[in-house]
Amino acid sequence: MKLRRIIIISTVAVISIIIIVFILLFTVGLPSSLLYYPEKGIYGQVSTSPDDSKIIYSYFVDGQSDLYEADYDGGDAHKITSTKKTNEINPVFSSDGKKILYLKSSYDSTLKQSLWIKSLDKNSNKQLTSNDELVTEAIFSPEGHKIYFLKAKEFIAETPAEEKVSRKLDLYETDLEGSKQRKLTSFDADIMSDLSIDSSGKNIAFLLAIFTEREDFREQVKKIKGTNEGIDLVLFSTETRSFKALNPYKHDPVFPVISPDGKKFVYVSEAKIKKDPSTSYFELYRMNSETLEDQRITNIESNIKEPFFTKKGDILFLYDRNYPEGQEQLFLGKIDRHGNFNKVPLNH
Repeated sequence: MKLRRIIIISTVAVISIIIIVFILLFTVGLPSSLLYYPEKGIYGQVSTSPDDSKIIYSYFVDGQSDLYEADYDGGDAHKITSTKKTNEINPVFSSDGKKILYLKSSYDSTLKQSLWIKSLDKNSNKQLTSNDELVTEAIFSPEGHKIYFLKAKEFIAETPAEEKVSRKLDLYETDLEGSKQRKLTSFDADIMSDLSIDSSGKNIAFLLAIFTEREDFREQVKKIKGTNEGIDLVLFSTETRSFKALNPYKHDPVFPVISPDGKKFVYVSEAKIKKDPSTSYFELYRMNSETLEDQRITNIESNIKEPFFTKKGDILFLYDRNYPEGQEQLFLGKIDRHGNFNKVPLNH
């Protein structure tokens, strides 16, 4: 009887974990640790220049992407990379606007992904990590002298037909030459995504999840007060290398990003509407970093992804205009400082 009870409890725990992962991966959207690319359209991170005059983003045509630059209002969109047999995604401006980070992978393979830096004034590109590694995200430090990035050790897949999911993720830092790489965490995480940093450079935020029975992980959990074996919003101190969880009381965060002053977060979470309570929409929420109280700030009845703060105080994000029915079609949207929503048309 005791053995049966243990089996039942273990089964329930496994099912709960599967449900959490299913919701994160398939309902809200695939994190960057799963290398899935669309046939056409805007994809992944969007970044603005220091003066908010320009935006950069990746755009897919026939399953292959290049990096584009456009005016802040979406006009004058044009390529800034044009390569064959590779995909360039997730561009990020440096604090002086003279450089961008981006990720590159082979057009015919999603197994590996390398980190590159581009000097816009010299129109030169430099590879910072090996072709044999998988880098899933990268950001500049505020002063522009360091780069923080997420790197995975391996892939898993239940069958050859499935997308291969990165595993054993950790946070690293390097210089602008890629010559001084240093590992900052030792989580071997199943999910680690959505890097962001405040303007002081002292706090890096990310999502963290490790679904395992490993004893070494349990020791790591003890160092992150408030975390559990679910998905946590974690704040990492670059000064003390300490961690803490900042989980909202009411809503589970996805695509979280810390504000420049570090006082608040915005993120995506599930929302219901009265006229259609059976359908889950995914709207933007804003959370106070100290009180952890949050409030919904959009009502566009869509599936929102990849929000970020601009220097002006606006919030840009991607949203699926066809959600919940029809093939995903992402557009760029904006919530201004007064809470007004506007579409940002990109003239492709």
